[in-house]
Amino acid sequence: MRARVHAPVFSSLLLCLLAGPVPAAPQWQYPAAPRIVAVGDVHGAYDELVRTLQAAGVLDASLHWSGGNTQLVSLGDLLDRGADSRRVMNLLMRLEGEAAQAGGGVHVVLGNHETMNLAGELDYVSPGEFAAFIEDETAEMREQAFSTYFARGASRFASENEARAEFNKFPSGYFAHRQAFSADGEYGRWLLEQPVVLVIGDTAFAHGGLPGVVAQQGGAAVNAQAQSDLTGYVESSNRLIDAGLLSYDTSYDDRVRKLEQIVDETPVRAAPNADDINRLRAAYNSFVMNVNGPLWYRGQALCLPLSEYDVLNASLDALGAKRVVVGHTTTDDRVVNSRFDGRYIMTDTGMLREHYGGRGAAVIIEGDRVGVVYSDGSRGEPEPMIRKVGNRPGNLSDDDIERMLRAGEIVNIEEIGTGVTRPKRVTLRDGDIEIDAAFTYVETPIRGNTRDRDRLINISDRWQYNVAAYKIDRILGLELVPVTVERTIDGTPGSLSFWVQNAISLRDKNNNNVSASGWCPLDPQHDLMLVFDALIFNADRTQENILYTQDDWMLRLIDHTRAFRTTRGLPKDLKNVELRITPEYAKQLEALNSEDLSAALRTLLDKTQIRAILARRDKLLKDWGTIVVTSN
Repeated sequence: MRARVHAPVFSSLLLCLLAGPVPAAPQWQYPAAPRIVAVGDVHGAYDELVRTLQAAGVLDASLHWSGGNTQLVSLGDLLDRGADSRRVMNLLMRLEGEAAQAGGGVHVVLGNHETMNLAGELDYVSPGEFAAFIEDETAEMREQAFSTYFARGASRFASENEARAEFNKFPSGYFAHRQAFSADGEYGRWLLEQPVVLVIGDTAFAHGGLPGVVAQQGGAAVNAQAQSDLTGYVESSNRLIDAGLLSYDTSYDDRVRKLEQIVDETPVRAAPNADDINRLRAAYNSFVMNVNGPLWYRGQALCLPLSEYDVLNASLDALGAKRVVVGHTTTDDRVVNSRFDGRYIMTDTGMLREHYGGRGAAVIIEGDRVGVVYSDGSRGEPEPMIRKVGNRPGNLSDDDIERMLRAGEIVNIEEIGTGVTRPKRVTLRDGDIEIDAAFTYVETPIRGNTRDRDRLINISDRWQYNVAAYKIDRILGLELVPVTVERTIDGTPGSLSFWVQNAISLRDKNNNNVSASGWCPLDPQHDLMLVFDALIFNADRTQENILYTQDDWMLRLIDHTRAFRTTRGLPKDLKNVELRITPEYAKQLEALNSEDLSAALRTLLDKTQIRAILARRDKLLKDWGTIVVTSN
């Protein structure tokens, strides 16, 4: 299974045939608890999980429940990569009963790796995980599997020995592992009972996040649909394997392609195992299997806050919760992070040390207090995720970059082109860290009476506007403009902007037919840009100063030397464009005021320019003829 959005692969007629009442959801909602402990992705790191649970006070030295009435929540991804996934599951399954006897509880939210194991996508299963099932795999079980494998592929093999050589790609323990994760297997049965979204009191828990489907359907329907689709996929795929229509090692995506061939060759109602084929194909397109569902979603972990805030709020409202605690996305600094004013808490700190280089962490919720304890016993609180516009060495924040741009040692200056702004590429060093920056220093003098000043402002290129654009980006919380500061280099004042590495311009993207493949769609990012350009009257947005970082396809905006005109209307290029403003963006725009802008921009813009910003803001929020407020 891959983290992608799957295109529909069967007709609306089949969808209608498969439609039916949504089954009851697994239990997913519980009353408030005096103490909740939540742990993120374990990935088979049994020993680190034990240390984390002991540090959180829910596991004693003899590895039994000691949490009393605490509610323990695992946020999924117990499996894969590490060797001790089975021990992790056994521990939690045992603690379920012990906690219940003590008045507490143990809850497991499904992660995408549980889903992959159930669905037979085993790319991330380590040799140690298969080895844990060797004792359960009898010689008879393995020989029966070989007989079936050989019989179905007889035409491909010159001899039984050739078939056996190929069959040996299945490691010892493989078939016992698959049996254990079947719908009636020890772990498959347990996992299929677990929710994908859990709510305890006013706190929600999900593996990846809360996409729009949660707001649209609500917790009960989302959980019921996920359980039905996943169970249907597991049961149907196993029967199709038994029927010889699929092989043990047919990949997740190839399964549907192979079944499509069968349907193309045979009328669907007359095809062998038609019901199972239809059920598997339907489940393949379910949100439980792709990036639009709560198991895979990374929008709130990675995308721009103003494009996600309202999606998160709508989902939390639908669940009756005020925050969500998630795993799935490993934090850059390997500590528990928060976003959206503490409403989104990220717990995946890389517990599997040998793979992620992190440590175990547990979020502890007691009343309104949210704390963190790490496997080494250290404590703290969720740390707000730092603003990071552009890739940078180490884990430098944008505030760190600001300080380095202002005071770092200049070790190289390089001419990078011609043009009105005559930028230079500057390399700065601070200790062992080096960064690059673009230095822009052209300025049109602004003198004379008020009329002359307005005229010159409206035609001038000024480096100060690069700094002003960055400051307004910070005020709004856009996270589009790289860090930019004022600095004098070789006696010349100018703007110094952090150089965005591994970036491609919109022009080069289009000319070279480069496709974007990040977690965050481009259209909502472009919507934020268009409103920003209208606000600051940037009449010079070109394909060269629209950048994308190619590792994650996040939008970055550079070169604002021709912005901040005194005109109170919108730039002509934006007058007939539908500008989409999310409610949170509108809220941030509405909060702009003359006093704060003057304090932040007094050395960069004059009062006329600031008044023009506020006038354009008012037009953006009032002119509903072209402005659309949306919740994505």
